Amino acid sequence: MLFKFIQKSFNQDKKDYFFIVGLGNPGDKYENTRHNFGFMVLNAFTQKWNITTSFKSRFSGFVGKEKIEEQPVMVMYPLTYMNLSGKAVRETMKYNNISPEKILVIHDEIDLPYGTIRLKKNGGTGGHKGIESIVSCIQTKDFNRLRLGIGPKTTEELSDFVLASFSKQEKTSLPLIIDNAVLAIEIFINESIDKAMQNFNKSFI
Repeated sequence: MLFKFIQKSFNQDKKDYFFIVGLGNPGDKYENTRHNFGFMVLNAFTQKWNITTSFKSRFSGFVGKEKIEEQPVMVMYPLTYMNLSGKAVRETMKYNNISPEKILVIHDEIDLPYGTIRLKKNGGTGGHKGIESIVSCIQTKDFNRLRLGIGPKTTEELSDFVLASFSKQEKTSLPLIIDNAVLAIEIFINESIDKAMQNFNKSFI
């Protein structure tokens, strides 16, 4: 009985975090590639809100916590490489009692034209290996996504395209897209995913 009381009290102390995850690959050679669009947007968000992150081996990634207008927020950069992102997300969720509806995963999307942002509540993976890994590990598709268009693909192989840097022309509009993606994250946290979808599901070029 005492154990149950202590366990219940401990669980009540857990904060109900919004969990913002940027997907990408660690390492300098991937830093500015299309596949690291999620990392790039999360970088802008953490810089804007002065969120300090540090490596947590338990979670296989860099993690930070902050209050955004009184809302407790946790951010994460998985360091498992894109195709194994789910492991890091699952362990962080379990330890912090985070529910799927509080998650927003930021990732590149080949099926959307460059400059387009699309938020959605749930759904399939679209063949995205990072999302496939998360769905497999947490055993649900019911989490929020912030999809960042990088299409259409050129004639090169898909892996070569997503692991290449943005073109010179694309780089000119990159700051505008990233700024709006950050605003979408803030609306998700402070209002709702529906409000974010209503205001930011469009092209910004």
